[in-house]
Amino acid sequence: MASSRLPSDASVVRELRELVRPHIDSFDWFIRYGLDEAVDSLEPEEFEEERAGARVSLWLNSASLLLPKSDARREQDLYPSECRRRAASYTAQLRVTLNYSVNGGPPLEFERALGQVPVMVCSAACHLRKLGTAELVRKREERHELGGYFIANGNERAIRLLIVPRRNHITGIVRSSFKNRGPTFTQYATVIRCANADQSSLTVALHLLSTGSARLRITISKNEFFIPVVLVLRAFRDCSDKEIYERTLAGAGDDPFVADRVIEALRENRDDFDVPLRTRAECLVFLGQRFRGILRRPPWESDEEAGMVLLRRHVFIHLEHRSESGRGGAKWELLLLMLQRLYALAAGRVSADNPDRCVVSHANMTPGGRLDHPARAAVLGARGLAPRRGTSYSGVHAPPRSPRRPSSRRLWPIHGRQRTSLPLIIPTSFYGHSLVNQEVLLPGHLWTMMMREQLGNWVRAVGASIKRELGKPNPLSVSDEKLISTALRGASDKVDPGKALSYFIATGNLRSESGLDLQQVNAWPCIRLPATLLISCPSSTRVVRPLALMSDAKHARLTVSLSLAG
Repeated sequence: MASSRLPSDASVVRELRELVRPHIDSFDWFIRYGLDEAVDSLEPEEFEEERAGARVSLWLNSASLLLPKSDARREQDLYPSECRRRAASYTAQLRVTLNYSVNGGPPLEFERALGQVPVMVCSAACHLRKLGTAELVRKREERHELGGYFIANGNERAIRLLIVPRRNHITGIVRSSFKNRGPTFTQYATVIRCANADQSSLTVALHLLSTGSARLRITISKNEFFIPVVLVLRAFRDCSDKEIYERTLAGAGDDPFVADRVIEALRENRDDFDVPLRTRAECLVFLGQRFRGILRRPPWESDEEAGMVLLRRHVFIHLEHRSESGRGGAKWELLLLMLQRLYALAAGRVSADNPDRCVVSHANMTPGGRLDHPARAAVLGARGLAPRRGTSYSGVHAPPRSPRRPSSRRLWPIHGRQRTSLPLIIPTSFYGHSLVNQEVLLPGHLWTMMMREQLGNWVRAVGASIKRELGKPNPLSVSDEKLISTALRGASDKVDPGKALSYFIATGNLRSESGLDLQQVNAWPCIRLPATLLISCPSSTRVVRPLALMSDAKHARLTVSLSLAG
């Protein structure tokens, strides 16, 4: 009778595939949409040729990832089994199309290969995707290959699912470490992680000062800059002191706590600067003069245009910002909402959010990456599973015995006497946890973020190589194709996106100039043990917190205080 309750082979495989589906679906999204989104979000690299004064523009037109091919024989398909035997990596060629224009003329197109990029097994770029059971066996693959991992130097490695702050969601935080950012900084701040269509994100925070004003914190190349909030509000659109005062106090009535601080912020913008900052154009010029160097803006671009680039690239990137229509109205409203939330938090009218506390070992996830914890009683019952004592199928669990050690209880099979841990683990307590403030960063989304940065680095390397070629004695014409071909070869030798991504998979260390707005830079991929499915699946389904939060260590970050008065 016990054997009659055993689930069929097909049903077990179908359920196991659900565990790695978030990995594969996210990588498929990268191949079909993410790569194009990354290319479209990159802005042109522009510079001026010193001798003739020609304006040169470089930008990517397209990018595509081919199917894996063998190194020995280019026409032969490469399969994961061959990579395991040869201690090789399962990669595919990345090809891009670069456009080159001089003085706004018709662009020249150059197609180049940018190295070999690791490919996820059983994704849309893998040869195993459409193979049946018999064909998999003939290719020396596992009969029921699940996929969802990479192969680097013959080792199977899966990218961990990392908990990150929820996108486009304002959180009010009270943290004593905020006081370390300056002598007048307090422990109050409102923070929002803004995510773009290509999944790249930037975190923007608004800090309250003891004087009553506030500073908007933005991050550029791992450097933090603090800008007065009223200055940014005026840079988004034309507005008067009266409008800022009345809109900030909306909902607060005649609260003197908020009114005094708004007046101080307005006074600071009027009296603490050597130049008048009353109109939007004046504020944009002020910001452009101080940020055009770090933004690498071309010399023909005005300071006002450089200020608009700053707001578009680094402040609320998820909102549309147009110079003509709208004039940053949506960003103005969001910044005002953050300011209202900040004053309400400091006044004690709203409670602080807790974005860090979430102890989740394993979890089921929806394809979009949000945490979901249903017990799925029908499925577990059909597979002959019963929970250990203290759990329930309803998803409502008893609190842990000690609040300091939140626990999760495993589900055990009850076939015979053997007790083998299944990869599905249901957390048993969420006292004080804030799942509403978090989401899961999927491997395909992380891959898109890394690919976007590497492609941008390559385009900038091409621009630098062209400048070096033009600086040589008796250089070729700036529009000569031989000059561009030489520059492309030099840039490809210095920046190889395929090598950078392969290094990440092989070592687990993230090398990034911007940091990708992540709190973890190492121990990303974990070795997947292919001995049994029950051992390998937990490495693919585990949801972990950033190491910076798990160890309670201070995240090392270079902080630069921007003096806006000079």
